[in-house]
Amino acid sequence: MFVAAFHQGEVTRFCTCLTAGPLLNLRERPSSRSSFHGLSFSSRPNSSCFQSQSGRKAAFLVLSTLTAPERPKRAEDGLVKLVTGFKPLLNLLKVLARRAFIKRAAEHGIQWEEIMKRFQGTELERNFQDVFDKDVKYPEWYLVPFHAYDEGNLCWDAAREVEPATFVIPFNLKENKGRPIPFMEAQDNLRGPFLQALDRDGPPKGQVKNVLDAACSIGVSTSYINDFYRQREGAGNVRTVGLDLSPYFLSVAKLRTASSPGADNVQWVHGDAANTTFGSGTFDVASLQFLFHEVPHGPTIEIFREMYRILRPGGAVAILEIDPDSTAVQSMPSVARSLMGLTEPWISDYYSLDMKKALEAAGFEYVSKSTVSSRHIAIIARKPQ
Repeated sequence: MFVAAFHQGEVTRFCTCLTAGPLLNLRERPSSRSSFHGLSFSSRPNSSCFQSQSGRKAAFLVLSTLTAPERPKRAEDGLVKLVTGFKPLLNLLKVLARRAFIKRAAEHGIQWEEIMKRFQGTELERNFQDVFDKDVKYPEWYLVPFHAYDEGNLCWDAAREVEPATFVIPFNLKENKGRPIPFMEAQDNLRGPFLQALDRDGPPKGQVKNVLDAACSIGVSTSYINDFYRQREGAGNVRTVGLDLSPYFLSVAKLRTASSPGADNVQWVHGDAANTTFGSGTFDVASLQFLFHEVPHGPTIEIFREMYRILRPGGAVAILEIDPDSTAVQSMPSVARSLMGLTEPWISDYYSLDMKKALEAAGFEYVSKSTVSSRHIAIIARKPQ
């Protein structure tokens, strides 16, 4: 997530900073436990470039590229392995990335620290006790660092920062750069085309009563899809379930939506989208938003099979995700693509996934793929009648 704070422009500024002077004191030395790839790092930068915004962002790139002997073929190979193998460097990169993200949030009126303060206290602890299911088994792929958090999604820091980070994401899109629009309008512009695709190619009006938002995180996606179907089908005619593996995320979701219209329609469930406890044919629609770039190949296939099982015949699965074929992704510098593996450990699995084949292998009929933004797509697939 935090790596998304860096754009192609930072690569140019990174080159400029390199020519302006060294960012760190580096000296050749024999490889040892206190050195990294034969280089030793001083504790203080010796270039004023590091003090500027572009310098800090450049540092995020240069610190990794200086130690990479060759361009990696996959995000988790070569460059990323080198960086992750040296914890002080990795921690520095995380700090720089987080600061850049928070700064970008402030530029668009998103008060990061103030939002985080809302998600604490005894009510949050009570929510945790309400949603936590001791019988849930966490798959191994989930128990790795995500989004610069060593504990991944299973910690309060990650849960508290999801909302402001989510609000920042649309401003990384080409169509929103430099536009002075409210952050909620930017979010609407991202979610709206997805819901339009679901309205057009999903079950028709009158045929949706039970909706699942799988991997719902803190409920931003859940609120959007719940509000959409409440308006289309009638407020009292829809039941929505938000499902997530993180009880921390669900605790925040329950708190942030408690006083929202339609909150009574939503049930929060702690569980694994690949192995739910729902009965077969329970749901009319299953929404999976920004999930699969965080999941390896094998579990992705398992999730599709489980969605097929719990959807009724004629039900639809709706996916909102990064578009690997978009110009924005394809033109991303190889260094930046590799760096994404620092905070998105399974991103290369997603980039190599044939979504259409995977859905069809699970039994779905592939209905449509449509552009949502310069970087995102909506995919709708249907369980045959």
